[in-house]
Amino acid sequence: MLLARVLMGVGQAFNAPCAYPIIASLFSEETRSTANGIYAVGTYIGSALSSLSIGLAITFGWQLTSIGAGLAGIIASIALYRTTDSVGSGISASTACRLATGVKPPWSPDYEDTEESQLLPPSPSGSTNTTEAAQPEAAQHGSIQHGEENKEEHKETSAVTPKSVHSLIDNITLLANSSPIMLLFAATSMRMTATYAAAAYFPVYFSREFPEYTSSFSIVHALCILGGGGLSAYFGGRAADRYGPRKPSVLASLPSGGGMMAIIPLGLACFTSNFPFAMSMLALQYFFAECWLGPGMTLLQLLLREYKDREVMSTTVALLLFTNTMVASVAPSGIAYWDDGTAESVRRGVFFAIALSYLFSALFFGLLARNESLPGPDSSDESKTKPILNACNSELPPIYSIAPTNASVPPVSPRKYMKVVKKEPEYQ
Repeated sequence: MLLARVLMGVGQAFNAPCAYPIIASLFSEETRSTANGIYAVGTYIGSALSSLSIGLAITFGWQLTSIGAGLAGIIASIALYRTTDSVGSGISASTACRLATGVKPPWSPDYEDTEESQLLPPSPSGSTNTTEAAQPEAAQHGSIQHGEENKEEHKETSAVTPKSVHSLIDNITLLANSSPIMLLFAATSMRMTATYAAAAYFPVYFSREFPEYTSSFSIVHALCILGGGGLSAYFGGRAADRYGPRKPSVLASLPSGGGMMAIIPLGLACFTSNFPFAMSMLALQYFFAECWLGPGMTLLQLLLREYKDREVMSTTVALLLFTNTMVASVAPSGIAYWDDGTAESVRRGVFFAIALSYLFSALFFGLLARNESLPGPDSSDESKTKPILNACNSELPPIYSIAPTNASVPPVSPRKYMKVVKKEPEYQ
C-alpha cells in the first residue's frame, strides 16, 4: 500500500508543471489570472471531494472509495489529453488568417477577390506580388514583406531576444538570483503550510470538539471548501486581471490582503462552541485566503516571460511545488507532536500553525509587491497576440507566417495589429 501511494504521488506530480505552461501559452497576460484561477477551482473541487470521501468511506468502504477516485482520475486524464492535443492545431489556415487579418486567404474555398484581400498572400503556388493600390491600406492592416524589407521588419518586431536556460543547475541559479522569485517561493510555501495543516487536522479537531456532527462534517466542510475556496480562486483571478496588467504589484498585494483578513474568521471558527457558526466562519476564512493561486502563478509566469524555453516554466513550477511541500509538511508534524489526544491541544496547534502561515505569507507577498525588480506591464503587442499567433503559424502554408505589426493594439479586433508575411527561403 505504501508503494502504491508513492507511485500515485509520482504520477500526480506531473500535473501542475505541465498545466501552468499550457495556460501561459494559451492566454494573454490580460486574462491569465482568471485562467489560473479557474484551474485552481479544480483544486478546490478535488479538496471538497476529498473531504466528502470521509462520508463515502464510512458508507461504501475505503477500498471502493479509492477505486472510484482512481477511475475518475483516469477518465479526466483521457479527456485532458484529447483536449490539449488539439490545441494550436485544430485551426485551419483559412481560419487562422481570417482571425489574424479579418479577410479570407486566397487558398480558402470561399475566397472573395476584394481590394482588402490583396493584403494577404496569394496561393502558395501563385505569384507573391502585391498591388500598389494595396500599399496605403497595408500600412494599417499589414502587408506582404519581401527581401531585405522583410528582414528589417523582423528585426523591428523582435527587439527582445528570449533567453535560454539549458540545465537544471541553470534553472536553479536563475531562481536564486531573482529576489522576486525567492519572495514568491517563500510566500507560497508559507501559504501551503496552512493548506496542509487544515487538510490534516481540521477533521481531527472538529470530530473531537463536535462528535455529534462527525458524519455531517465531511459534507459541510466540502461545501465550505467548494464555495469559499472555489469562489475565492475565481474572483481573485478576475480581480488580478482587472488591475494587474496596469500594475503588476497588485498580483502580490491581493493575496497579501486576503491572508491577513482570513486570520479573524479562522480564530472565530476555532474558538466557538457552535458548530454551524464555526462552519460559516470556516467558509469565510477560505473565501479570504484562497485568492492567492491565480495571481501568484500569473506573477511567476510574468517573471519568467523573457525565457523562451517552456521547460523553464515547467521546471520552476516543479521546484516551487517541491519547496512548498517540504516546508508545508513541517506544520502537520508539529501539530502531531503536541497532540495529546484532546480537542484543545489540536485547536491550539491548528490555529497557530494556520494563523502564522497566513501572517508570514502576507508579509512575503507584501514585500514582493514592493519589490523594485517586479516586471512592469507588457506594452508589446506580442502578449496580446501570442495565443492566436501560435495557432495561426501552426496551420499556415510553410512559406507564410503571421507576425505582429507595429500598429497600436485595438481593444477588440486583432486585425490591425497582425499581418501575413512571406518567410525568407532557407538555403543549405
